[in-house]
Amino acid sequence: MKKTIRNPHGDLTRFLCPVLSIAFLFQGALETYAAGPVERLETYTISASGLVMPLLKRSGKKPDKEAKSVDRTISGKVTDENDQPLPGVSIVVKGSTIGTASKADGTFSLNTKEGSVTLVFSFMGYVAHEVATGNKTSIDVKLLPNAEQLKEVVVVGYGTQQKKDLTGSVGSISAKDIETSTINTPDKALQGKIAGVQVHTNSHAPGGGIAVQVRGTASLSAGGSPLYVIDGMPISSGTQTSASTDAGSFGGAPNPLNSIDPSDIESVQVLKDASATAIYGSRAANGVVLISTKRGKANQHNVDFDISVGVQQARRKLPFLNAEQWAQQANERSTLLGRPPTYTQAQVAAFGKGTDWQNEVFQAAPRQAYKLAFSGGGQNLRYLIGGNYTNQNGILPGSSFKRYGTTINLDADVSKRLRIGESLLFSVTDQYTVPTDTKGYEGISNVINAIYQAPPTIPARDSLGLPNNLRNFPLGSGLENPLTMTEQYKQLSNTLRLIGTAYANYNIMDGLDLDIRVGADIRDWRYHEYYPIGSEAAAGASGKARQIAVRNINITNANTLTYTKTINNLHKLKVLGGFTYQREKNETMDASSFGFPSDVFQYYNLGLGSSPQTPGSNQNEWTLISYLGRVNYTFNDKYLLTASIRADGDSKFGANNKYGIFPSVALAWQLGDEPFIRNLGVFDLLKLRTSFGRTGNESIGVYRSLSLLGTSFGTRSSYIFGGSKVPIAYPNNIPNPDLSWEKTQEYNLGLDFSLFKNRLSVSVDAYYKKTTDLLLDVPISSQTGFSSVLKNTGAMLNKGIEIGVNSTNLAGKLGWTTNFNIAFNRNEILSLGGAPYQYTGWVGGGNVTPHDKNTARLEPGHSVGEFYGSIYEGVWKSTEEIKQVGTMPAAKPGDIRYKDVNGDGTYNTESDDVFLGNPNPKFNFGLTNDLNYGPLSLHVFMYGEYGNSVLNLAKQQWLLDGLGVSAMRLDRWSPTNPNGIYPGAGASNPQRVSSIMVEDGSFLRIQTIALTYKIPSFSKFVKNARIGIGVDNLAVLTKYTGYDPELNSYGSSNTTKGMDRYGYPSARTFRLDLKLGF
Repeated sequence: MKKTIRNPHGDLTRFLCPVLSIAFLFQGALETYAAGPVERLETYTISASGLVMPLLKRSGKKPDKEAKSVDRTISGKVTDENDQPLPGVSIVVKGSTIGTASKADGTFSLNTKEGSVTLVFSFMGYVAHEVATGNKTSIDVKLLPNAEQLKEVVVVGYGTQQKKDLTGSVGSISAKDIETSTINTPDKALQGKIAGVQVHTNSHAPGGGIAVQVRGTASLSAGGSPLYVIDGMPISSGTQTSASTDAGSFGGAPNPLNSIDPSDIESVQVLKDASATAIYGSRAANGVVLISTKRGKANQHNVDFDISVGVQQARRKLPFLNAEQWAQQANERSTLLGRPPTYTQAQVAAFGKGTDWQNEVFQAAPRQAYKLAFSGGGQNLRYLIGGNYTNQNGILPGSSFKRYGTTINLDADVSKRLRIGESLLFSVTDQYTVPTDTKGYEGISNVINAIYQAPPTIPARDSLGLPNNLRNFPLGSGLENPLTMTEQYKQLSNTLRLIGTAYANYNIMDGLDLDIRVGADIRDWRYHEYYPIGSEAAAGASGKARQIAVRNINITNANTLTYTKTINNLHKLKVLGGFTYQREKNETMDASSFGFPSDVFQYYNLGLGSSPQTPGSNQNEWTLISYLGRVNYTFNDKYLLTASIRADGDSKFGANNKYGIFPSVALAWQLGDEPFIRNLGVFDLLKLRTSFGRTGNESIGVYRSLSLLGTSFGTRSSYIFGGSKVPIAYPNNIPNPDLSWEKTQEYNLGLDFSLFKNRLSVSVDAYYKKTTDLLLDVPISSQTGFSSVLKNTGAMLNKGIEIGVNSTNLAGKLGWTTNFNIAFNRNEILSLGGAPYQYTGWVGGGNVTPHDKNTARLEPGHSVGEFYGSIYEGVWKSTEEIKQVGTMPAAKPGDIRYKDVNGDGTYNTESDDVFLGNPNPKFNFGLTNDLNYGPLSLHVFMYGEYGNSVLNLAKQQWLLDGLGVSAMRLDRWSPTNPNGIYPGAGASNPQRVSSIMVEDGSFLRIQTIALTYKIPSFSKFVKNARIGIGVDNLAVLTKYTGYDPELNSYGSSNTTKGMDRYGYPSARTFRLDLKLGF
């Protein structure tokens, strides 16, 4: 029997077909191994690509080892609630590994020993059924749908909703998805798990920054992260402080979600389209992430103890020159510069391999995590009380992350109508960092940059075992030993955080409920740094110390009324109305000092410094008041309508625009319940969704609409009175009373369907997301005394397609499930408010023109953050070539040759620079496979990005510099190698941003492979026990030449992406896990 499915989407088919073909072929092989020979039942052909997917029918069964002594055969048939055969049902003899699976017609045959046994029948989406056989040899079983699964509830804004009734685009993960990997923060758990949610690691340091984007970049200057809501409490997810810190200015900035242990989480829902997010109004343009923590369950008393220990190692080391090769390069450089050789030939030969600075600095680093939780309760009171501890050292010495956490969640039914409860998360985190993702000419030394510059001819340590001072050796002037930074530089971030919510839910009457919630997010963040006497980071002073203190208090109150009514089992109505209030206050203190008598005091006593700096302090607060409403209407369980509206009043914005309205509407049609579809017998579910809505982005500075005052003691802004300088106050900026939030309008079209008794589920969404009124600094006349004013202007577009696939490939004794998601997004700047372009990605330094100090250019018609610079054409081979071409007359042989793009005969950056690459991927994806065989479980997870570029700024140091350490320098230009493709040892022209630094950043990361064994019951006190081994970040398939293509040294910047600026290398982790339940 052959069925042909014609597919009009040829490109998508060509992409998916190989994946599905392999999956179905692998399915056949595994089923053959697990349950005996198979024969073809049906063949489906997708004509656009010739894909053939066989559905397999068993014709026999391979005898089980435990059933070699066969006393009898039990056979029968398994059907569903409509008496239709159920294929693939798992049938197992309870307490053994003897089992089989039902055939395509629902029949089964099982060999077992004589005597009564219990057969367990299980199938996804149906209630498991146990049958005691007695002396029977024929058993027919009818499985019923799992009502709880059919009524699966997901968390949405200010409430819950049955999954089947969703009209918006919502992705979710569960605690099971979170527990399979070694992660420190809940946002990392989303990586590669939900289509349309791009989670990008900015820094691989312990506790390093994470960037999360939902459906692309929707802003240039306002925040780009989604709104996080924990147990109904919107939390503050911005950076710790506006103060610039050496550890926190770039990609190594601490992650604000570090305070939350992922093991405390029950589920995470990501609201993606405007229908789902508009209920959060002015904060929802970047999506909303709803985090629900674990809670106690009635009639249970559980004790859970989890242990995870492991060791990390650098996943990759770059190929470097050895000491002899580097010394030859150094001598070559001296000759080209007209100087005597630095080393004699005897010294060069004696160097040998010399110092491997990567081996000297990188270390094996332990990681350990423990959790103890007590949960359960009765019908009226339920509890969960737990504690957790995480300790992770970094592969760079001196870096680490520690977290101590406590969770207390209580729910009490005071009466039949009143329920109260609370959620409490308290944590203390200590994060030690070392300088990475920066560059020395900014006054901030950098460990990775130091590794790239350290001569392999110099021993790492002196005779006392201390780090050598590189400045005391040839060619070591101005260099810092990377071991000095890792062992003597001190950067510590300490955070105390309390996130708490209390609620009361009162049933006023049947169908009418009042919910009142009060929450607080209180965070106390301290930063300490000390750079020792004589270090580069101390800028020549006798030590530098600094302390920053930040306190953030975020208070929220939400009050909602919900009315639910069903009429004649046809009309279902749910109406929500509410009022919310949020107030946030931030205080900052910053103090530093130079010139310490000894390094022993570090940052503990700033008063000992001989040159204390003027301290700074800051305080700001803002308020948000909102009214919201939502209507859910369902007719005949087939036609669904959702409409919502929210009015926000925000103190951040101008007097003329403090309030905004954010509406949305969504429709859904359960096509699968229509007779003309149901009678086809193809779809278990078929639903069409469409939505439209408007959301906003208010993530800007608190007082940007007002005119702020500045003060100064400087000679330009002070005057003499009574013989002393008197500070003055002056306006810092021009106010804008019309300032408002950015506005995003989004259209979404979605399709959900399930096939083969729900063994294959697919969700497809297409969206069009346009943002207007971008918040941009617009240039103004200098006669005003200012250079720019913040206005709502400009526009941006994101459009794309998301696909999510869940399949149960095998449901017998051998179980195999697959989750695959892929998202395509196209980003385009439509307008910059009249400006033709803007530069971004400041790198500073060097004798170059101002625009050379930027790495990217924003321009209408292009994507955000596209790299901009010169085209690298190799090196000048000879003086004759330089004269003949004439575009760079000042160059000398061996210098970098840049392309004269406009053909005017002269190379210059203003007219010859072009767009070089796009840091935004064409698509990102994730693939998860779970296999289960008896007590064994295998989990394999991988994710990746395709079509994006990375700007490898580190090449300026290790490749293009005349003393670069990269092994690629062996192919440098020299008088004896005029065809070398890299600059000569004596090259002197500026190392501008150019195409040689832009690399293909596509990658496939094999993130997790974990094998778990369920230990058989060995004590009445132990309910369950599991032990497992795993490896995280096993391998990365990529063309990128740096340590890792997934990073951004500029953190979560909207406009500066994909920058490798001496970033922290990634680590591979080997671990052992133990889970005990009592």
